[in-house]
Amino acid sequence: EELEGDEVASEYEVGYAIHDGSTWTSPSLLTGSELMDHNPTVASVPEGWVIAWQQNDDIGINASERIRYATVTSNGTVSDIETIESAVGPELGVNGEDVDLAYKDTEADELVHERLIVSDATQPPERTAVATHDTDSTHRYAAGGGAVAWAESSRSITYTTGETVDSISIKERYEGIRSIDIVQTQEGTALTFRGG
Repeated sequence: EELEGDEVASEYEVGYAIHDGSTWTSPSLLTGSELMDHNPTVASVPEGWVIAWQQNDDIGINASERIRYATVTSNGTVSDIETIESAVGPELGVNGEDVDLAYKDTEADELVHERLIVSDATQPPERTAVATHDTDSTHRYAAGGGAVAWAESSRSITYTTGETVDSISIKERYEGIRSIDIVQTQEGTALTFRGG
């Protein structure tokens, strides 16, 4: 049986499972709607995790797109789910006890960098704007360590904390940068990328 667009969308759900050091919990769904929930990302915070994902009301060019996010405690308590309208491609990264969120604002056509501040893992994080960036990069960006990075071209990655901006030149010739990741520790910041 062939499914129609809205039937296919209802088959996309986002879930999670928690490992306590010895066993996994049974998987739990965060979503359960007729909408298309996909592209989950997760970052750790004290007492739990922040999970974000993209949600579309249908498949196709006329679909409304948004980002949804929530916190999940180590015992599986889920906060209220919050929404960012007209947004796609969530990327989360740890920033001390907070979380950096990067996404593409589809109305302003900008890459947005926000900080999610979690004071209580049973409550949704508080969103704080860091910066917006005019870039063509659609899904080739990352967030973490108080920064965002994106592929400006096939030969350059831009890295910014919102205050300083660095350009990292790539000497090898690639058709494009396919993915980027950032991790920051006390020793410094590591940025990885895949060219292809």
